[in-house]
Amino acid sequence: MFKKIRLHKLGLFCAGSDDIIRLITFENQDDTLQEANNVNTIMEINGKLSTITFNPAYNNLFICSTQGVDAFDLITMKEKSSTLIPISLGKIVDITILSSPNELVITIRDSGALEAWSIADGSRKFSTEIPDQMISHISASPNLPLIVVTSTTGYFYFFEINKDGFRLIHRLRVHSNDIRSIKFNPRGTILVSTGLDNSLFIMEIKTDKITVENIFQIIYRTDLDGEPFALDLDDFENQRINNLDYDEQQQQQNEIDNEYNENIKEKSNETRIVIALNTKTEKFGRFLIIDFDWQQYQGKLIQPNKQKTNATCNFIFLENSKTLITDDSSIKIITKTIFAIHDTIEDFLITAKNQLITIGGKSLRMCRIPDESGKVRKKIIRRNFKINFYTNRIKLNDEDDEA
Repeated sequence: MFKKIRLHKLGLFCAGSDDIIRLITFENQDDTLQEANNVNTIMEINGKLSTITFNPAYNNLFICSTQGVDAFDLITMKEKSSTLIPISLGKIVDITILSSPNELVITIRDSGALEAWSIADGSRKFSTEIPDQMISHISASPNLPLIVVTSTTGYFYFFEINKDGFRLIHRLRVHSNDIRSIKFNPRGTILVSTGLDNSLFIMEIKTDKITVENIFQIIYRTDLDGEPFALDLDDFENQRINNLDYDEQQQQQNEIDNEYNENIKEKSNETRIVIALNTKTEKFGRFLIIDFDWQQYQGKLIQPNKQKTNATCNFIFLENSKTLITDDSSIKIITKTIFAIHDTIEDFLITAKNQLITIGGKSLRMCRIPDESGKVRKKIIRRNFKINFYTNRIKLNDEDDEA
């Protein structure tokens, strides 16, 4: 049974409920993933898996479990000799990797202990405490020495990381309940969170501001029609180059910078957010897609809606306005799409603008989302791969879902 998936140029790394890490390889045609063609077992963990993640250079895979944090070398394709981070100081709740001159593994324990570890030798560099809080998640900015830690009571703790250690720079309560998912976009300009209060928040990170109140600004909120359990987001052109070597990244980024056609311009101004939901009234997985138009957001002046609004309406907080205002759909800063598949969903990833990989049970699915916005319950096409966990064999069948 699948639990977590992460995409790499080598293939799809899958963490199973049997505590085994597997690598599924695909045919790659026209920058889209096609048929899965092989499954290999690469590592078995002596503990219950919770999280897998890569370092920014994508040459190491880190596995968080009840036994601590282990590392797998993606160059030699061999497991590191010993557990990188032990659990003797308490249970590790979540991990993230900080991109810096010397990459650090940042861990947060259920006790509130926040620690930075060297990838090179496994030594602990520095630590701090978040007192009197139960911790749920941690996430690192992709381009700043900044991490955010969330509590089960809905608080965000923002820490700056420098050579001397952690420095708490901001504390803010965003959700009224535990946070289910939190993630930066690839450019590090927004932070998206979903919570057990069935709400979604978008926070803009404005590095050109002076005060923390202006640096971390909530610009959007919406209620969710169900309980969120997974989240992914994508800046379109950045997503496909993240797991390439550094020189390849620079080459492709230069190609993108030199491309001036309207299609690229349009893509570079949008962020797509996808949320997986559980609903009490439906027996299938539901997705909510939110497309955030940066050009509209930065270029339009939204006038406050003078009508009374209720607690369930969307709002946008603009720099030039000190009031929360309703989202005028005619301006199209936010566009929503809802679709569903008739299967259980455990985790998913965005692999292209209109393509998702989902997992649930023993099934791995590649779902094609029709290229339209603002529609509800759309028809999707999916490729369904059944994985035999004992033989590592793959069975394929294509299906249409009327969601």
